[in-house]
Amino acid sequence: MIVELSNGTEVQFVSSGRGLEGAAYNFNSGPDASTHLHVYLSVKAKFMCSGKRLSKAEIQEAEALYDTAVEQRETEDQGMRDVLLGRGGEELIAERQQNGRLNDKHTASSDICRALGLWKPYKQNPSWAEVKARLVELRQGQREFQEAQHKHCLRLSGVEK
Repeated sequence: MIVELSNGTEVQFVSSGRGLEGAAYNFNSGPDASTHLHVYLSVKAKFMCSGKRLSKAEIQEAEALYDTAVEQRETEDQGMRDVLLGRGGEELIAERQQNGRLNDKHTASSDICRALGLWKPYKQNPSWAEVKARLVELRQGQREFQEAQHKHCLRLSGVEK
């Protein structure tokens, strides 16, 4: 996850050696060949990386921005889940699959995979077939929860079926 400090400096948070390797590649293969990667231990993820040396205040700002970015990502993911599980879910998937031009074997969109808990860093996204199977599971879980909730309310009100 990348956050931008108030002074315009970008800080990338990574949580594995593979992520650190990717960050090093991103920083060192950019247009500025003299770029150095500065790596700091992070409270929020394992590491935070920047193309410039960070002060203590900048590190604290980055950590605070990380929390905000995570909350924003979770809100976006929940919004996407709501759309996918709602009436517009099938239409969104059809649109993303270009109305059948991309079949179920093709790789699904990252935002949809992330919203459904199928996204894994540094791995290829699952297929549209896997996305659709996950949606079936989630919808079934929703129905079961609603039925159990209804039965519980009936029990509490003294009305048994």
